[in-house]
Amino acid sequence: MSIKAKLMNIQQKLHCKKSQTNAFGKYKYRSCEDILEAVKPLLSEEGCVLTITDSIQSVDDRIYVCATVTIADVEKDDFWDATAFAREPLTKKGSDESQITGAASSYARKYALNGLFCIDDTKDADSFEPPAERKPAPRPAPKAGKNDHNTFVGKVFGHEDEANRVLRESKYIREDQEYEDVTNEQAAYLVASDKFWTKIGKVN
Repeated sequence: MSIKAKLMNIQQKLHCKKSQTNAFGKYKYRSCEDILEAVKPLLSEEGCVLTITDSIQSVDDRIYVCATVTIADVEKDDFWDATAFAREPLTKKGSDESQITGAASSYARKYALNGLFCIDDTKDADSFEPPAERKPAPRPAPKAGKNDHNTFVGKVFGHEDEANRVLRESKYIREDQEYEDVTNEQAAYLVASDKFWTKIGKVN
């Protein structure tokens, strides 16, 4: 039996549950160790051995770990392999350099195993927790500047007291909001309102 035929048998028999849990993403995933534990009995049945090697490659000043997984027949000079790459992060909080390389190696090895044994993972970067996304604080609506006031209300009424009265009667601003506090958004909404211009017509 060829190594391809033996590999086909292993692929058909291999079942590896997702026994790990990603606390950040709240989903299950399988690790490199899970795959190796599940495949070892099948390798024994087929008379095969599995080896995994790593190499380091530099591309555009970034370091990549290349993992190669090789399945070989113990009785014949016959083998098949698969490779996968993982890039080392420039920094990883709480890890020294050796741990950064080790994490990239584990990730690359897992996906080389996935490729060799036709294991489909729907989650990428599954065993690593990305930093929580920091949402920017909500920005207050900008206040209308002097020019906005002049074009929007000032030129129409001429007096801020009259402008305040009409704005409040229009029900488009709060009772405690003054003419100077009108935002550009409110100004644009008021200018587009037929109801507001109807009140302007009554005043003038």
